[in-house]
Amino acid sequence: MINELQHHGIKGQKWGVRRFQNKDGSLTPAGKERYYVDNDGNTAMIKNADGSYTVPAGFKFNRVGQKTLDINKSGVLYVSYGKEDAARYVKSLGPTLISRLIGGNGQAVQHIEAKKPMRMASEEEVYKTFCEIAAKDKRILDRVNNDEIGRLMVTYDDTSKVTPKMAKYAAENPGSYAAKRMAQGVSFWMGDARYAKEAAIIYKEFKDKGYDAIPDITDRDGGGFDTSMIILNTNKIEMTSSIKISRDIMKEAKSFVNTLAEKPWDNIYTDLDAIDAYKKEHPNTKMTDSEIGKMLGY
Repeated sequence: MINELQHHGIKGQKWGVRRFQNKDGSLTPAGKERYYVDNDGNTAMIKNADGSYTVPAGFKFNRVGQKTLDINKSGVLYVSYGKEDAARYVKSLGPTLISRLIGGNGQAVQHIEAKKPMRMASEEEVYKTFCEIAAKDKRILDRVNNDEIGRLMVTYDDTSKVTPKMAKYAAENPGSYAAKRMAQGVSFWMGDARYAKEAAIIYKEFKDKGYDAIPDITDRDGGGFDTSMIILNTNKIEMTSSIKISRDIMKEAKSFVNTLAEKPWDNIYTDLDAIDAYKKEHPNTKMTDSEIGKMLGY
């Protein structure tokens, strides 16, 4: 009996030529597609009776970042899944002059996989919890007020501050537009490394509720992404590979994004727009904004 190892190559592959690369080093069509990993029909999230989701072991994510897994200072990791959002993030965060100016400058696409099942909160739970935290924790409300854009998201007015009363109303009315604005005002600054301590307070609240991940409502509602997530328990994932974002990959991602329908922004100011319109039509009204809003069904 003779034991020997034989290698016959890959069908269609010629010696000295990489399967995903042309002779001049440029990527083949198959090579250009390798910037993302996707899930097959047997690996899908499951919606639970309480509205949360179970992310099964083996579920695949993509992330634009550095060559190695770069968990942020709050101990979490921002990811997405599927080709569409992988391409969108490559286009917006890849190594371009504009992305460097806004603090992106991702060098590679990381391919990440769930080692264990994870529980992800629903978007509704995220909005509700963000508002509750803002209402009870002065550190979070102060952070919203100290972030000009975050404050504007809530107040729609560059001269006003977010008050505890506003936060309490949002927490007590989690389905309202006011709650959406409050949650967006909280979410907007959470990825900034300067505010890692405040963000960690919020992430701990979800961990204490038994969640391993939450939807990234900033990018989902205002950034044009569909699958953005924040992994809270990063011990349940691993990076399986990464690929450098080359010019070919940037070109391929941009070209693919241009074929996608533009995602409409979620108008979180519908109630305020309606109140402003009512006041314009009734300039002599003595009703407060709150009273007008209630009258209009907000």
